[in-house]
Amino acid sequence: ERKVEKIETILICFGGSDLGNLTKKVLEIVLPFDEIKRIIIITGMNYNYCDSLDGYIQNNSRISHYHDIDEIQMLTLLQKTDLAIVPASTIMLEALSAKSIVVAGYYADNQKKACHAAVEKELVFGIDDFVHFNEDVFKKVLDKVKQKIKNNSMVYANYNTSKLKAIFKSLK
Repeated sequence: ERKVEKIETILICFGGSDLGNLTKKVLEIVLPFDEIKRIIIITGMNYNYCDSLDGYIQNNSRISHYHDIDEIQMLTLLQKTDLAIVPASTIMLEALSAKSIVVAGYYADNQKKACHAAVEKELVFGIDDFVHFNEDVFKKVLDKVKQKIKNNSMVYANYNTSKLKAIFKSLK
């Protein structure tokens, strides 16, 4: 059983292309939080902002950027993460299967149902639309996560396959 004592390592991943460059937006929001000691960024094969992102993060030892990795490396990184910030897509399911603490939102209409279902089943901490994600929203969700850790009632402790199956059924 995996147990997270505090949130020090955060993973940010928006899948294969991230056309709106939400990766950088979320990074800019998370970066000022000094309690976050390590930030793992994963970008996919079709991510078009690598040069810009790498320029932004150069010389920052807190940030590691992985690009176009395989599923074994993805799982390994998820298992080293205290908190994953991801959209309600297949990456959310990967993070849940790795028993990560997940903060999920959406940026596309086809992700809304999955996001709301995962929040309703208490599998993830929901932030709704990433368009409205900002430092205040992150601070609030981080405080909720910390409270759950303090109360020993983490969301991933509620993880079970029946809840995950219920999400899939709700998407029909």
